[in-house]
Amino acid sequence: MQFCSRKLLVLLAFVVGSGLFMTGCSTALVQQEVADDNSLQLERTLPQNQPSTSNHKLTQCFGCGFSLGKKQYRGHLGEDFGAITPGVAGDPVFAIRAGTVTISKLDGTGDRTCTVKNRKGWGNYVVIAHPYPKVLAPKGFLYSLYGHLDSRAVAVGDRISEGQQIGIMGCTGFATAVHLHQGLVDRNPPGLGYLGKDFTQGSRCVPDHVSDSTGRTYYCPSLFFSAPTLRINGGLSSSKPQGQTFVTTGSGYTPNGTVTRILRKPDGSEVPLTPKIQADSSGNIGWSFTSSCSTPIGTSLLWVIDDTTGRGLFWSSHVEQIVTKGAQC
Repeated sequence: MQFCSRKLLVLLAFVVGSGLFMTGCSTALVQQEVADDNSLQLERTLPQNQPSTSNHKLTQCFGCGFSLGKKQYRGHLGEDFGAITPGVAGDPVFAIRAGTVTISKLDGTGDRTCTVKNRKGWGNYVVIAHPYPKVLAPKGFLYSLYGHLDSRAVAVGDRISEGQQIGIMGCTGFATAVHLHQGLVDRNPPGLGYLGKDFTQGSRCVPDHVSDSTGRTYYCPSLFFSAPTLRINGGLSSSKPQGQTFVTTGSGYTPNGTVTRILRKPDGSEVPLTPKIQADSSGNIGWSFTSSCSTPIGTSLLWVIDDTTGRGLFWSSHVEQIVTKGAQC
């Protein structure tokens, strides 16, 4: 697999658009927002668009199976990454995307010897919730799972930045060797580790997702870090009172192509915004909107999807636009 490392270009031009609850649209755009959520400004320790370990070597693919004695395990619902030094625990494990920790605990066996007798569960594991457009994740979130950790470095409720270390690779739970199980599922808590039937078709990530008997949908994690990233405002938050202007910028889109914006309002409903926005010749976008006193107070989440490539569902950043009560409202 090749990982995109091209440097995103500096914003060269703005395109003015409208928001769902916009009452006015400024053509003289103010300076780009500065994020006011310091918890999301942690220095990344892993390049964007990378697996969650320093070793990118897969030891078991999405959909693969294996035999252990007389028992077969079929339809692996995630991807396994091995240690830099095979069999040696201690490699750092990073979050593949910003989000909030929903699970951080020991499931099953905490033994670290890699003997499978009487072992079960994910061992030490972490689950992180990531907001996603409901067109992809009907419940509005996808959940990344980091299983078989030697130890965990985060707690439930922690807000995590992309690339932040969340634990150390190990061999706890049902594991035959030191490795990380990377899962991605649309429900919390995650379910099975294996589907019970093979669904590989000679190529990793084909199909790119599969559902189990409970209705959970599992995605191939590589989809979420192998595609070039689309960025809007660095994925950070901005906060303003009603009646003030928000400015949004982004980069990494198809040059001269259009993009669709998807807004999740504070009540959880989700709508596409009009009109579509066109990227400039370098693949940059920008627009502003001015809220009104009738704009609902709360946090709106905004994604941008590249209409030409369809990218944005798997690996677009989102921006939190937090509207507070205006003094004049």
